[in-house]
Amino acid sequence: MSNPGVILLASLEQMVDFPYRFDIEDNIGEAIHIHYKDIRLDLTIKEFEAFAEEVAKLFTKMIDNDSFDLSYFDENNLVMLAPLLIDLDHIEKAEINLDDIMVDCIEDGKEVYRPLSSSRVIKALNGDFEDDDNRKQENYFDFATHRKMTNAERLEYNLQNIKEKGYPTDDCLISVWGENNHIIDGQHRAGCLYYLNGNMRVPVRKLFFNDKTSNIVCGEKSKNIYEYYEELKTEHYQLEARYHELDIILNERDAIIADYQRQIQELQAKCNQNLISVTKSKIRNVIRKIRYGGQN
Repeated sequence: MSNPGVILLASLEQMVDFPYRFDIEDNIGEAIHIHYKDIRLDLTIKEFEAFAEEVAKLFTKMIDNDSFDLSYFDENNLVMLAPLLIDLDHIEKAEINLDDIMVDCIEDGKEVYRPLSSSRVIKALNGDFEDDDNRKQENYFDFATHRKMTNAERLEYNLQNIKEKGYPTDDCLISVWGENNHIIDGQHRAGCLYYLNGNMRVPVRKLFFNDKTSNIVCGEKSKNIYEYYEELKTEHYQLEARYHELDIILNERDAIIADYQRQIQELQAKCNQNLISVTKSKIRNVIRKIRYGGQN
Protein backbone atom coordinates (compact mmCIF):
# COMPACT_ATOMS: atom_id res chain seq x y z
CA MET A 1 0.00 0.00 0.00
CA SER A 2 1.09 3.59 -0.51
CA ASN A 3 1.84 5.57 2.60
CA PRO A 4 -0.66 8.34 3.47
CA GLY A 5 2.06 10.59 4.85
CA VAL A 6 5.70 11.02 5.83
CA ILE A 7 6.87 12.52 9.13
CA LEU A 8 10.48 13.71 9.24
CA LEU A 9 11.71 12.55 12.66
CA ALA A 10 15.27 13.85 12.41
CA SER A 11 17.60 15.43 9.86
CA LEU A 12 21.30 16.03 10.41
CA GLU A 13 21.33 18.28 7.36
CA GLN A 14 18.79 20.58 9.02
CA MET A 15 20.40 20.38 12.46
CA VAL A 16 24.08 20.87 11.69
CA ASP A 17 24.25 21.61 7.94
CA PHE A 18 25.55 18.20 6.88
CA PRO A 19 26.81 18.29 3.25
CA TYR A 20 24.65 15.31 2.31
CA ARG A 21 21.37 13.69 3.27
CA PHE A 22 20.93 11.87 6.58
CA ASP A 23 17.25 11.72 7.49
CA ILE A 24 15.03 9.48 9.60
CA GLU A 25 11.41 9.34 8.43
CA ASP A 26 8.25 7.70 9.68
CA ASN A 27 6.50 6.58 6.51
CA ILE A 28 2.98 6.03 7.83
CA GLY A 29 1.61 2.70 6.65
CA GLU A 30 5.03 1.44 5.55
CA ALA A 31 8.09 1.59 7.80
CA ILE A 32 10.81 3.72 9.34
CA HIS A 33 13.21 4.91 6.65
CA ILE A 34 16.81 5.89 7.35
CA HIS A 35 18.31 7.82 4.42
CA TYR A 36 22.11 8.06 4.20
CA LYS A 37 23.32 9.69 0.96
CA ASP A 38 21.81 7.43 -1.74
CA ILE A 39 21.16 4.52 0.64
CA ARG A 40 17.79 3.81 2.26
CA LEU A 41 17.21 1.39 5.15
CA ASP A 42 13.66 0.12 5.72
CA LEU A 43 12.91 -0.89 9.30
CA THR A 44 9.79 -1.77 11.23
CA ILE A 45 9.18 0.24 14.41
CA LYS A 46 10.43 -2.67 16.56
CA GLU A 47 13.53 -3.07 14.37
CA PHE A 48 14.20 0.67 14.54
CA GLU A 49 13.89 0.71 18.36
CA ALA A 50 16.25 -2.29 18.63
CA PHE A 51 18.67 -0.60 16.20
CA ALA A 52 18.60 2.64 18.26
CA GLU A 53 19.34 0.70 21.47
CA GLU A 54 22.34 -1.01 19.87
CA VAL A 55 23.65 2.33 18.56
CA ALA A 56 23.36 3.79 22.08
CA LYS A 57 25.34 0.86 23.53
CA LEU A 58 28.00 1.21 20.83
CA PHE A 59 28.22 4.97 21.40
CA THR A 60 28.83 4.45 25.14
CA LYS A 61 31.54 1.84 24.43
CA MET A 62 33.26 4.22 22.01
CA ILE A 63 33.50 6.92 24.70
CA ASP A 64 35.05 4.40 27.13
CA ASN A 65 34.81 6.68 30.16
CA ASP A 66 33.35 5.56 33.48
CA SER A 67 31.96 9.04 34.24
CA PHE A 68 29.96 9.15 30.98
CA ASP A 69 26.32 8.06 30.85
CA LEU A 70 24.23 8.54 27.71
CA SER A 71 21.13 9.27 29.81
CA TYR A 72 22.77 12.48 31.09
CA PHE A 73 22.30 14.21 27.75
CA ASP A 74 19.57 15.28 25.39
CA GLU A 75 19.84 13.25 22.16
CA ASN A 76 19.70 16.35 19.96
CA ASN A 77 22.49 17.96 21.95
CA LEU A 78 24.65 14.86 21.55
CA VAL A 79 24.75 15.43 17.78
CA MET A 80 26.75 18.61 18.40
CA LEU A 81 28.77 17.24 21.35
CA ALA A 82 29.66 13.80 19.94
CA PRO A 83 32.90 14.79 18.07
CA LEU A 84 34.44 16.10 21.32
CA LEU A 85 33.50 13.21 23.62
CA ILE A 86 36.39 11.09 22.35
CA ASP A 87 38.63 13.55 24.27
CA LEU A 88 36.51 13.53 27.44
CA ASP A 89 38.61 13.39 30.62
CA HIS A 90 35.90 13.24 33.27
CA ILE A 91 32.49 14.53 34.37
CA GLU A 92 31.66 15.81 37.81
CA LYS A 93 28.67 17.33 39.60
CA ALA A 94 28.87 20.79 41.14
CA GLU A 95 26.72 23.71 42.29
CA ILE A 96 27.07 27.12 40.69
CA ASN A 97 25.15 30.40 40.52
CA LEU A 98 22.98 30.91 37.46
CA ASP A 99 24.80 34.22 36.91
CA ASP A 100 28.04 32.25 36.42
CA ILE A 101 26.65 30.41 33.38
CA MET A 102 27.85 31.77 30.03
CA VAL A 103 25.73 31.43 26.87
CA ASP A 104 26.29 32.15 23.18
CA CYS A 105 24.63 35.34 21.92
CA ILE A 106 24.57 37.13 18.58
CA GLU A 107 25.74 40.75 18.66
CA ASP A 108 26.25 42.75 15.45
CA GLY A 109 26.07 39.52 13.49
CA LYS A 110 28.84 37.85 15.51
CA GLU A 111 28.70 35.08 18.09
CA VAL A 112 29.88 36.16 21.55
CA TYR A 113 29.52 34.73 25.05
CA ARG A 114 27.60 36.57 27.72
CA PRO A 115 26.08 35.79 31.16
CA LEU A 116 22.79 33.88 31.23
CA SER A 117 20.86 37.08 32.01
CA SER A 118 21.65 38.30 28.46
CA SER A 119 20.48 35.10 26.76
CA ARG A 120 17.85 34.85 24.01
CA VAL A 121 15.77 32.69 26.38
CA ILE A 122 15.55 35.41 29.03
CA LYS A 123 14.76 37.98 26.34
CA ALA A 124 11.94 35.81 24.99
CA LEU A 125 10.51 35.19 28.46
CA ASN A 126 10.43 38.97 28.90
CA GLY A 127 8.59 39.49 25.61
CA ASP A 128 11.45 40.01 23.12
CA PHE A 129 11.14 36.93 20.86
CA GLU A 130 13.28 37.95 17.88
CA ASP A 131 16.56 36.21 18.82
CA ASP A 132 14.86 33.05 20.03
CA ASP A 133 12.53 32.82 17.03
CA ASN A 134 15.49 33.16 14.66
CA ARG A 135 17.53 30.50 16.45
CA LYS A 136 18.16 27.40 14.33
CA GLN A 137 17.56 24.43 16.61
CA GLU A 138 16.05 20.94 16.66
CA ASN A 139 12.81 21.01 18.66
CA TYR A 140 10.71 18.35 20.35
CA PHE A 141 7.96 16.48 18.51
CA ASP A 142 4.48 17.49 19.72
CA PHE A 143 2.30 14.39 19.70
CA ALA A 144 -0.83 16.48 20.25
CA THR A 145 -0.37 18.42 17.00
CA HIS A 146 1.63 15.72 15.14
CA ARG A 147 4.45 18.14 14.29
CA LYS A 148 7.59 19.58 15.78
CA MET A 149 7.28 22.46 18.20
CA THR A 150 8.20 25.97 17.22
CA ASN A 151 10.93 27.70 19.22
CA ALA A 152 8.32 29.63 21.19
CA GLU A 153 6.32 26.47 21.94
CA ARG A 154 9.42 24.67 23.15
CA LEU A 155 10.26 27.54 25.50
CA GLU A 156 6.71 27.56 26.89
CA TYR A 157 6.88 23.77 27.32
CA ASN A 158 10.10 24.06 29.35
CA LEU A 159 8.69 26.91 31.45
CA GLN A 160 5.58 24.93 32.38
CA ASN A 161 7.67 21.84 33.06
CA ILE A 162 9.88 23.78 35.49
CA LYS A 163 6.81 25.24 37.22
CA GLU A 164 5.17 21.83 37.63
CA LYS A 165 8.13 19.55 38.30
CA GLY A 166 10.91 21.86 39.45
CA TYR A 167 14.59 21.23 38.82
CA PRO A 168 16.30 18.81 38.53
CA THR A 169 14.21 15.81 37.42
CA ASP A 170 15.54 12.28 36.82
CA ASP A 171 19.15 13.45 37.29
CA CYS A 172 18.92 15.45 34.06
CA LEU A 173 21.22 18.32 34.98
CA ILE A 174 22.30 21.41 33.10
CA SER A 175 25.69 20.69 31.50
CA VAL A 176 28.57 23.18 31.24
CA TRP A 177 32.21 23.19 30.12
CA GLY A 178 34.83 22.67 32.82
CA GLU A 179 35.62 25.81 34.78
CA ASN A 180 34.46 28.39 32.25
CA ASN A 181 30.79 27.41 32.68
CA HIS A 182 29.87 27.78 29.02
CA ILE A 183 26.55 26.03 28.72
CA ILE A 184 26.44 22.80 26.74
CA ASP A 185 22.91 21.59 27.39
CA GLY A 186 20.02 23.11 29.33
CA GLN A 187 19.84 26.77 28.32
CA HIS A 188 16.04 26.63 28.31
CA ARG A 189 15.94 25.16 31.83
CA ALA A 190 18.56 27.59 33.12
CA GLY A 191 16.73 30.55 31.57
CA CYS A 192 13.38 29.48 33.00
CA LEU A 193 14.90 29.04 36.48
CA TYR A 194 16.49 32.50 36.26
CA TYR A 195 13.23 34.03 35.04
CA LEU A 196 11.27 32.46 37.91
CA ASN A 197 13.78 32.68 40.78
CA GLY A 198 16.56 35.06 39.84
CA ASN A 199 20.22 34.24 40.55
CA MET A 200 19.94 30.97 42.47
CA ARG A 201 22.44 28.15 42.99
CA VAL A 202 21.75 25.06 40.92
CA PRO A 203 23.34 21.62 40.51
CA VAL A 204 25.08 21.17 37.16
CA ARG A 205 27.18 18.57 35.39
CA LYS A 206 30.65 19.76 34.37
CA LEU A 207 32.54 18.22 31.46
CA PHE A 208 36.34 18.32 31.47
CA PHE A 209 38.40 17.50 28.40
CA ASN A 210 42.04 16.65 27.82
CA ASP A 211 44.67 19.13 26.56
CA LYS A 212 43.59 18.79 22.93
CA THR A 213 40.24 20.45 23.47
CA SER A 214 41.17 22.03 26.83
CA ASN A 215 39.04 24.17 29.09
CA ILE A 216 40.27 27.61 28.08
CA VAL A 217 38.40 30.51 29.62
CA CYS A 218 36.48 32.45 26.97
CA GLY A 219 37.99 35.82 26.10
CA GLU A 220 38.23 38.33 23.31
CA LYS A 221 41.60 37.04 22.08
CA SER A 222 41.69 33.43 23.24
CA LYS A 223 40.36 30.50 21.23
CA ASN A 224 37.60 28.81 23.21
CA ILE A 225 36.23 25.31 22.94
CA TYR A 226 33.37 26.39 20.69
CA GLU A 227 35.72 27.91 18.15
CA TYR A 228 37.87 24.77 18.24
CA TYR A 229 34.82 22.59 17.67
CA GLU A 230 33.60 24.79 14.80
CA GLU A 231 37.01 24.48 13.14
CA LEU A 232 36.91 20.68 13.45
CA LYS A 233 33.32 20.55 12.22
CA THR A 234 34.06 22.80 9.24
CA GLU A 235 37.15 20.79 8.27
CA HIS A 236 35.24 17.52 8.61
CA TYR A 237 32.30 18.71 6.52
CA GLN A 238 34.62 20.15 3.86
CA LEU A 239 36.38 16.80 3.56
CA GLU A 240 33.04 14.97 3.43
CA ALA A 241 31.74 17.36 0.79
CA ARG A 242 34.92 16.99 -1.29
CA TYR A 243 34.71 13.21 -1.00
CA HIS A 244 31.09 13.36 -2.15
CA GLU A 245 32.06 15.59 -5.12
CA LEU A 246 34.86 13.21 -6.13
CA ASP A 247 32.51 10.26 -5.75
CA ILE A 248 30.09 11.92 -8.16
CA ILE A 249 32.92 12.74 -10.59
CA LEU A 250 34.14 9.13 -10.51
CA ASN A 251 30.62 7.85 -11.10
CA GLU A 252 30.23 10.22 -14.06
CA ARG A 253 33.63 9.13 -15.41
CA ASP A 254 32.66 5.47 -15.08
CA ALA A 255 29.42 6.20 -16.93
CA ILE A 256 31.36 7.91 -19.77
CA ILE A 257 33.83 5.00 -19.97
CA ALA A 258 30.95 2.52 -20.05
CA ASP A 259 29.35 4.52 -22.88
CA TYR A 260 32.64 4.56 -24.84
CA GLN A 261 33.00 0.82 -24.36
CA ARG A 262 29.47 0.29 -25.63
CA GLN A 263 30.18 2.41 -28.71
CA ILE A 264 33.43 0.50 -29.38
CA GLN A 265 31.58 -2.81 -29.10
CA GLU A 266 28.92 -1.58 -31.52
CA LEU A 267 31.59 -0.43 -34.00
CA GLN A 268 33.45 -3.71 -33.60
CA ALA A 269 30.23 -5.60 -34.26
CA LYS A 270 29.64 -3.52 -37.41
CA CYS A 271 33.22 -4.08 -38.56
CA ASN A 272 32.88 -7.80 -37.99
CA GLN A 273 29.60 -7.80 -39.90
CA ASN A 274 31.17 -5.89 -42.82
CA LEU A 275 34.17 -8.23 -42.76
CA ILE A 276 31.87 -11.24 -42.90
CA SER A 277 29.96 -9.70 -45.79
CA VAL A 278 33.17 -8.97 -47.72
CA THR A 279 34.52 -12.47 -47.01
CA LYS A 280 31.30 -14.09 -48.18
CA SER A 281 31.45 -12.03 -51.41
CA LYS A 282 35.04 -13.14 -52.09
CA ILE A 283 34.17 -16.79 -51.44
CA ARG A 284 31.26 -16.56 -53.87
CA ASN A 285 33.58 -15.11 -56.53
CA VAL A 286 36.10 -17.93 -56.02
CA ILE A 287 33.40 -20.60 -56.27
CA ARG A 288 32.05 -18.94 -59.41
CA LYS A 289 35.50 -18.98 -61.02
CA ILE A 290 36.03 -22.63 -60.14
CA ARG A 291 32.61 -23.60 -61.37
CA TYR A 292 32.79 -21.71 -64.67
CA GLY A 293 36.49 -22.20 -65.36
CA GLY A 294 37.50 -18.70 -64.52
CA GLN A 295 35.03 -17.23 -67.01
CA ASN A 296 33.08 -14.23 -66.07
